[in-house]
Amino acid sequence: QLAVAVAAELDDDRLTRDLAYDEARHALMLSDLDRAELANARALEHGRSDTPLRHADLVQQRALIRLARGHTDAALRDYDEAAAVLDEATGGTHPQLPIIYYDRAVAHEDEGRLGEAERGFASAAALATELLGPRDPWTILARARRAKVRGMLGACDQARSELDALLPEARELLREPASRLLHVL
Repeated sequence: QLAVAVAAELDDDRLTRDLAYDEARHALMLSDLDRAELANARALEHGRSDTPLRHADLVQQRALIRLARGHTDAALRDYDEAAAVLDEATGGTHPQLPIIYYDRAVAHEDEGRLGEAERGFASAAALATELLGPRDPWTILARARRAKVRGMLGACDQARSELDALLPEARELLREPASRLLHVL
């Protein structure tokens, strides 16, 4: 917090934004939602005119904070904004997009909106396959969550078949822990 105050005093928007962003991430990990929300708002205030990619990252973090507070509709709007910014800036090729789709689908699932969740996990899996590859942890995770939701929707045999097919791939990834997999876990 002191570093953020010093950066603000120096009138260095980028430094203030980066430090406030890190503070918000740390506070979110500690479930200190008030501090996370204030720090993320400070980061957004000092980063709006910066790159679209950083703005999308800040909006996605705000969505996570809102979701943790139980403000699902506001979080879903933030996920939509973050995805739109990345889509416009990169033509739909930024590797963070499938993760935003995945997080959005989780929010739908948590709300019991299973049809929307299933479609969201399908979109996340398709985009992750395209951008990250079929064996990427995010791809496998999105495919597994889609199968889980299908089972919740009553397609149990289909869900079981899909999950059975994913198990060897998931086990293979666990044998060779990668930083990406550790991030997912």
